[in-house]
Amino acid sequence: MKKSTGIIAVFIAALLTVALAIPALASPAPTPSGSITVMEPADGTTYTAYQIFTVENDNGDLTYTAEDPWKTAILDALEAGELAGLQIADDGTVTKLPYFKAADFAAWAMANIPDSAAEIALAEDANGKMTTGEIDPGYYLVVPDPGEVASLCTVLDLEIAIQDKNDMPFEKEVELENGDWGKESGVNVGDTLNFRITGKVPALDADQTSYFYLVNDYLTGGLDLVPDSVVVTIGAQTITLDPIYDPAAELTGNQIRYNYIDENDPATPDDPSDDRLCGFDLSLDMIEMNEEGLAGEDIIITYSATVNENAIAVISENNAGLDYGDENSQHHKDSMTKHYTSTVIIDKFETGSPESKVPGAKFVLMNADGKYYSKDTNNAVIWVDDVADAYVAVTDAEGAAEFGGLADGTYSLVETEAPAGYTMLTEPIEVVVDGSDATAIGLNESELFLALSEFVRVSNTPGTNLPSTGGIGTYIFYILGGVLVAAAAVVIVMLSRERKKS
Repeated sequence: MKKSTGIIAVFIAALLTVALAIPALASPAPTPSGSITVMEPADGTTYTAYQIFTVENDNGDLTYTAEDPWKTAILDALEAGELAGLQIADDGTVTKLPYFKAADFAAWAMANIPDSAAEIALAEDANGKMTTGEIDPGYYLVVPDPGEVASLCTVLDLEIAIQDKNDMPFEKEVELENGDWGKESGVNVGDTLNFRITGKVPALDADQTSYFYLVNDYLTGGLDLVPDSVVVTIGAQTITLDPIYDPAAELTGNQIRYNYIDENDPATPDDPSDDRLCGFDLSLDMIEMNEEGLAGEDIIITYSATVNENAIAVISENNAGLDYGDENSQHHKDSMTKHYTSTVIIDKFETGSPESKVPGAKFVLMNADGKYYSKDTNNAVIWVDDVADAYVAVTDAEGAAEFGGLADGTYSLVETEAPAGYTMLTEPIEVVVDGSDATAIGLNESELFLALSEFVRVSNTPGTNLPSTGGIGTYIFYILGGVLVAAAAVVIVMLSRERKKS
């Protein structure tokens, strides 16, 4: 009986060992995967996706890596001058330079797909959309056939929705600092941004009696629409838009309705003077445009908006939408721009002791033009010529101070006064602000704050500053030196006279 009991115990122990080993033998947790979906695929068009880079996401810190055959193709193109704006290290790590242009890269990649590049064919789903299904994280090129314009997107663990840019054109862009137009930008609080929405007049059948073309653009809380700045041109013509005030009225013809957010007391639809102007709806009469021979002409909608203090340390995603079609076919498109402001955060500590924070240090910030950071009563950033008019950031008990609402750029941090018992910095500290990584998908609020912040760690050495030039301390040395020189001259003269007498 004892022998049987022992055998059973050994058998049970073996079973437990196998059971405990099963999780260890199981395959590792799957890599988070997303997908790409073409929301409104053009009739008769096939779509193929290519993974150009792999990507790893470390809490919002994305690392892109190029692998062959794309790595070799891109390096050859960079060396030949066919591409610009990228650097690829020996291990394949990709660095995007400030002048990288996604549109140029997409055009090059579409025209230079390596023969051995892996293809992912998009398939139609139950809703009539084209999708890759689940794919590995990466930076992808999506090529339509037929089509002249490809799309680029970063896939992490979400569905990425894109529009076929070869169908009905509709694109929203923002004017960049260099005068080009793009999709995202770093801005200062207080800046006025110029936006452009581009479309095209559709060619309609001669007997068509109805067609709608409705554009809406709603601005996030960080932007205020500049009144009366919306202008529509088609070809060489400027289109007159009739204002509509009733929020429930259907727009027809060439009409515009401005949208407001009630920030104070409710306002009547025709008197929203106490509210924030946050966007507009407008309609264009495409039947009339076709009758005037404007089919195929570009539609250009421009307007301006001001960056307000609500834009500090956030991504402002501003979406424009287009609804178009007739009673038998209704379609929708979206196009978005992104804008962000960054913050320079100072961490002041005692040299050799990072945990010992230094309060009371005073700093000013200078831009590349030699002007100094300041703020108005609405926290809009202004740049002044005189350091006496600059905003002075003073480190608190935690050794922290900040300059907020900044656009990307290179700045100089200047210490103007050190706390008692510490030596003041003698040279400015260069600070490069680049919040573009914050536009990555999937960042939570704290990760977004970190991505939009440039931390500058500044050590302060205990000691006493030597008096500055012109201070009383240097004058004392000058006076004593002068007295000694004069006394020496008197002694030399007296000795000379004594020798002559003798």
